[in-house]
Amino acid sequence: MKTVKLPATFTNDHGTRSGDLITTFVKPYFADRRSVDANILQQTATKHFSSGGTIQGSDGGGIDMSKISPSAMNAVAAEGSVETFPLVHPAETNKYTGVYIYLDEVGMLKKLPSNKRASQIGGSCGYNPPPIFYGDIFVGRTQTKPKMINVDFEVGIDTAGNAEWMRRAVSENLAWQQGMNVATGRNSDQIQPAHAGTDGAVAEESNFSWTQDEEEIELTVPIITTEEVAAAGSSIVNKKKIKVIYKPRIVTVSYQGKEIVRVSLYDSVDVDGCTWTLNTDKTQLIITCEKQDPGKIWAKNRIETTT
Repeated sequence: MKTVKLPATFTNDHGTRSGDLITTFVKPYFADRRSVDANILQQTATKHFSSGGTIQGSDGGGIDMSKISPSAMNAVAAEGSVETFPLVHPAETNKYTGVYIYLDEVGMLKKLPSNKRASQIGGSCGYNPPPIFYGDIFVGRTQTKPKMINVDFEVGIDTAGNAEWMRRAVSENLAWQQGMNVATGRNSDQIQPAHAGTDGAVAEESNFSWTQDEEEIELTVPIITTEEVAAAGSSIVNKKKIKVIYKPRIVTVSYQGKEIVRVSLYDSVDVDGCTWTLNTDKTQLIITCEKQDPGKIWAKNRIETTT
């Protein structure tokens, strides 16, 4: 895990400037000429960035990633694009001081390796399953009240597995979510310290993965392995032998008469709004279902395989 310690004079050097300055501080680190993978961009752009995305253009406005070309995305990658992921949300119990991961926003598109140590930290903070991060990351601390300023994150003290902020992370994230539920009018049964599969993060299960937004849930089910493709010299999936059965709270996938996975969903989907397709290399089944109750983010620990 890559970390950064902000010296005590960092904020002083910037006078009365406030805000999260770490994003600007780490941006040059993620600026490189590494090309993005066009296939991955094609598979993920429309789904995860169709609303304009969180990547900003040179004018500060959002970029509609469903319409951007690989060459344009390479230009964005060359400038450096930073994503912020909250490990601990600011709350009264931590004096409104949050801890955040700063990562390359297009790391997955660059095919950077997954950062398992960063994922373990996310799991320790209550994210279940742990979020997936790609490439090197930075960890920093930001206080949001009475004004937003950056606070030191000490190597050796704050990076220890028994660090105080990490031990309190789950309860403080829960307190933050409770406050959000009150503010948005959500029911108490929707309280979770974190939600998997959101903001483009992929929740990995034993034999499928999934993402979600407020309207839909997307399941990715491997049909054949990359080793099988390599042995055959090409994709060998026969679409006619794929069978997908949709029920309000269960999705079952079979291939060549054999059940691959049965997914027990956290909540109901509209079976008439479910579709499936194969990914570009025809090794994985992509299932998209509309939620019966739009606007509701599903809890991460209630989706499971039942095979």
